[in-house]
Amino acid sequence: SFFYEEVEQQQIIPIAQSLLRGTRRSVPNQKKIRKSKQLITNAIFQYVKDGISFSFDSFITFRLKEYNKQLAYVCEIAIDEYKLENEYQNLIENLRQQVLKSDSLIPNVHIVYDGKF
Repeated sequence: SFFYEEVEQQQIIPIAQSLLRGTRRSVPNQKKIRKSKQLITNAIFQYVKDGISFSFDSFITFRLKEYNKQLAYVCEIAIDEYKLENEYQNLIENLRQQVLKSDSLIPNVHIVYDGKF
C-alpha cells in the first residue's frame, strides 16, 4: 500500500536513505541492494560506450531502469521496516498499558545485574 501522509513519508525517507547508504544492518535483504553510484556509473559507461548522442531524458528513461528498480525495491523494504517499527511500538505500548492495569502479585522486585543490586 502507498503512504500518502506527509508524516509517514518523512519517517520512511530516512529508513530508505540508510538502506541506500548500507548503514541499516538489521535488514536481512540489505546485501541485495547495490550501490547507487555503481549502478549509475555502469549505465553512463554503457551509454557512452555505445557512441550514441547523449539525451538526458532518454538516459533516465531507458538506461537507469536497474537504478529505478532498485529504488522501488528500497522503498518496499523501507515501508516494511516502518510497518514493523510501528507494530513493535504498538506492542510495547500495549504491554505498558497491561502492566499499568494489572495488580502486582509481588510487593517488591529486586533486580540484580552483573552481580550488582
